[in-house]
Amino acid sequence: MPLQTHPFVRTFPPETTLDLYDPLQIESLLHRLVPHQEGREMNQSERALWNLAEYLFKNPQTRSLQGVSPPFLSGWITIQNELQQQFPHFEAVTEILRDHWHLAYHARTGLQLPPILLLGEPGLGKTFFAARLAQLLDLEYRYLSMATTTAGFVLSGMDHSWSEAKPGQIFQQLVYGRQANPLVLLDEIDKRSTDIRYDALSPLYSLLEGHTAQQFCDEFFPLPLDASRIQWVATANTLASIPEPIQSRMRVVTVRAPTQMERLQIAGNIYQDLVRKQPWGWLFDPELDTRVSTAVAEICQTPREIRQVLEQLCGHAVQRLQTPYPRTHALQPTLQDLPQRRQPAVAAFGFTLKTQQPSQVYAG
Repeated sequence: MPLQTHPFVRTFPPETTLDLYDPLQIESLLHRLVPHQEGREMNQSERALWNLAEYLFKNPQTRSLQGVSPPFLSGWITIQNELQQQFPHFEAVTEILRDHWHLAYHARTGLQLPPILLLGEPGLGKTFFAARLAQLLDLEYRYLSMATTTAGFVLSGMDHSWSEAKPGQIFQQLVYGRQANPLVLLDEIDKRSTDIRYDALSPLYSLLEGHTAQQFCDEFFPLPLDASRIQWVATANTLASIPEPIQSRMRVVTVRAPTQMERLQIAGNIYQDLVRKQPWGWLFDPELDTRVSTAVAEICQTPREIRQVLEQLCGHAVQRLQTPYPRTHALQPTLQDLPQRRQPAVAAFGFTLKTQQPSQVYAG
């Protein structure tokens, strides 16, 4: 089917920056903070506001808008291949990303994803996916654990009249960051405090709506900021405790459990990640034996379990060393290094508990 287009061409300059705030409002605020009574000094609260206003006045209000990486074809294919390799069970999120990546490319704008809520059982890799996504898209990344967030002021600041008050996480990210469209992860949003007196989600009612987020105002510092380009990603195990208005503002994507073939692929990726990043990783062969990765994929159901078993596997394997380093050969974990599995269900996958005969560790 031919591409449908209008009979005229509209062109716009590339969108690469965003003015975060109006500098004239900073000047007005500085004027209001100057003590009008002769001989009166600023109190602690006024001094904190003055110092922050001076910082904003002396620094540019412009932030970059991270776009999509050219060239068109290789840029997207590289990201897609990476996500499919590491997170094959996140295909629904990858599809959303693909659509908005292409929109940003053809419109020559900064990347703008809809707010996304990753819903799924524990251990599926939702948090790791968000961090890796920010890395692939070259976005600044801020992690916020909502399970430990007790009130909305963590996001939107506390009134400066309170002792030890300071700006919230969103203000700090935008003002001190380089980008106007960073990725902010709200991890375990369903586990935040449900005390209605200190609702940790209250700032999101405006922040998740583009037209209201353009005039986001932190409670500590009375300056409207344009927070409309933030990329929001949240994770949750259940929707039961998440208010319906928050759900309606986000694209809720259910992350499924990976299949056994996908777990086999994930096991190899996680092993390589451990070998590359852990301080003890240099002891091991960079490639995991296929028989071992197959066994791990059978006995583990989630990426979290796979990582835990692989760490145990490496710990058992290193105990077979007879001499300390340096050595001439890298360690290769074997089936004998698999940790004991006490769950009765393991036997259904062809495994038995370790006994005095090492050959009984793997019966498949």
